[in-house]
Amino acid sequence: MIITLFDIIILVIGIYTIKNFNVGFFLTLLAKIVIPSVVRFKIGGFSLSNTDFFLLFLICSFIINRPYRNIKTPKAIKYFILINVISTFIFILFSSEIVPYSYQFNSFFKGYLFQTYLYILLGFYASQNIKIKQFNNAIIYTSLLCGIYGLFTYMIKQNPYIDSISLIYSGDISIFSFFIEEVRGGIEGRISGTMPHPLQWGQYWNILIGYLYLFRKQTNRYLWTITIILGIINIVLCGSRTAIITFIITTIFFLASFSFKALFKYLTISYISLIFITSFIPETNQTKGIVTYIQSALFFWDSSYSEKADIVGSSTNMRSNQLETAIDIMLQNPIGGVGYNYQYYVLEKNISTDLLGFESIVFKILVEQGILSLFLFLFTFNLLRLYIIRKQNLGKSDKWIINGYFVSFLASILFTGIQGNSWIFFLCLFFLYINNYNKRKNDSQNHPLLLAKQ
Repeated sequence: MIITLFDIIILVIGIYTIKNFNVGFFLTLLAKIVIPSVVRFKIGGFSLSNTDFFLLFLICSFIINRPYRNIKTPKAIKYFILINVISTFIFILFSSEIVPYSYQFNSFFKGYLFQTYLYILLGFYASQNIKIKQFNNAIIYTSLLCGIYGLFTYMIKQNPYIDSISLIYSGDISIFSFFIEEVRGGIEGRISGTMPHPLQWGQYWNILIGYLYLFRKQTNRYLWTITIILGIINIVLCGSRTAIITFIITTIFFLASFSFKALFKYLTISYISLIFITSFIPETNQTKGIVTYIQSALFFWDSSYSEKADIVGSSTNMRSNQLETAIDIMLQNPIGGVGYNYQYYVLEKNISTDLLGFESIVFKILVEQGILSLFLFLFTFNLLRLYIIRKQNLGKSDKWIINGYFVSFLASILFTGIQGNSWIFFLCLFFLYINNYNKRKNDSQNHPLLLAKQ
């Protein structure tokens, strides 16, 4: 029954995509929030992952509807995609082949080129002609429903949706299901909502909040406020200090868009007050755990607070050891690394490594493709930021928020790596903002009153 239901949903989205490329693309993007990647389109003996199914229909629609007509792709976006794709391919050729070439090329063409960068490129064209208000309402309501479900899983200490889907499609419950029972300080259980992993869940909500900060004036203020509050609760309950720090960074830049002087004053007062308050709250069974958890985020550089909060998954010492290991491995082949997608290769082959879960984009890129690849990633990442900051004539307020959008995401992936579809969400929502901003600017310039004055 569940398989049939998902087959119908996937097929309907696919058929609608053929009719309307732009709306169809963003339906597939919303589906990434709700439908786990383990779900497959299955009819008889035919079986295809929902990701590949949607991509095939998007390619067909792109060819039929030709949304690229009269659209000039900015050089910064061209360079961003080309540099990342071509350099990744070249570094595979120079790798030390600890990861077999067959595995590297299969991962590159399927996961990196088609499922990621081709999808992102299609997202750029789809964002050109989308009704932004309708999409924003759609992603807000979708996220609200999923966020409420996330709170529900925290209360019952189970994730029946993810576990049952994983059981149906893979024959076993989710390998990350144990997180729902993990205790971190005052947080009794780490939620992942409609996504498999808590880190993926926290990263998604931070991206969404950063995006909604950009559209605060175009969104119903009550709906906007409710979504931000629910997002904060889900970020806290995902049990990741990095997610909390990421939110703080995003919010600092958001507040700075109003008045930097006032921001500095109030944030300094708030930070000191929070430290002062947590230091003097009476220690009871109900408050002790939550206080130590908050302190572990406030003093994230001090591992003693993590130990007090029973947070052992990402201590400062562990990260330091991982960095040393990553550098040692990288030095064996600083140009090409040990091989693309080494992170998942060792998992599949049950090979133990001191890098553990590669909890940083730095560890992953250094080991897999060398130091030059890391430089190119950071360069192209900043290239996109500079493109909109310098080329789009943003107002001072929007510049602060855009910088926050980029800086907070970079901080997140430096500490936890890119989780799930976060890279896709980050870039596609960024493209939406760019094109919506350009439309608003053009509309204001072509306003009848302004034309009459001219």
